[in-house]
Amino acid sequence: MKRALSTVRLIRVIVTTAGVVRMAKKKKKLPGHFCKVCGLRKSNESFSGRGHAAHICKACSRLSPAQQAEEMTLRRLENLPLRRLSESEMTWLKNRTHDHRPEVKTLACMVYAERFPRLARNQKKQELAIQTLKLSIDGEVCDSYGDPVYIRESYRVSRTPPVVVCTQQDGISQVIEPPPKILAKLLKWTVHTLEIFWWEEDYCGPADVESEEEPPLWSVHVEYSNGEIQDMESADDVPDPVLELLSALAELFE
Repeated sequence: MKRALSTVRLIRVIVTTAGVVRMAKKKKKLPGHFCKVCGLRKSNESFSGRGHAAHICKACSRLSPAQQAEEMTLRRLENLPLRRLSESEMTWLKNRTHDHRPEVKTLACMVYAERFPRLARNQKKQELAIQTLKLSIDGEVCDSYGDPVYIRESYRVSRTPPVVVCTQQDGISQVIEPPPKILAKLLKWTVHTLEIFWWEEDYCGPADVESEEEPPLWSVHVEYSNGEIQDMESADDVPDPVLELLSALAELFE
């Protein structure tokens, strides 16, 4: 009899403990109501009866359906889960990078580049075609043997017409007109392999932008067919991609 009573008490303790744990796990309900358009939690008075059910506050209900849809898209972009995205989520995000709405497209591109930097770069490369390129070197660089060599040269490349101009230290200029296919291949290699569009991000630090005292060791000016223009320079060591481009341009004159 005593054993039966102890068993009953033990069961009651287990049941009571389980109930307490369940209650502790329950989330405390926050006051107010959430608006899916502006992404804010507001008081219940900020919602009408119909808006309360639709999760749209009175202020956002005054927006047009197109504006509401744009705001909800922006909220979804801001709150994408940190976990690995599903295939459908990745497709949705990639489609938003081509959205006709400027704010949505800008934010989607930022999110996509942050979540998938390599994919974002590859996607950007498809949009880039160099029309004009100018590379200038003025300082010591290391040759293939690791010895310092002073170089003061500049190269100007034009796709149309296909012309490459080399100006050397003594001021003498050489002009060549390579076959269009060879020049197009060189410019495509510069974008896709050397990733010239990201040289400022990868090789130019804040000091290069703010400092005006020390002259740049190398500088690049690029104009693309989509209208984008870049001006990059740095007083630090010449990075390998810059040296590779310098070597490729020099070979055209050999």
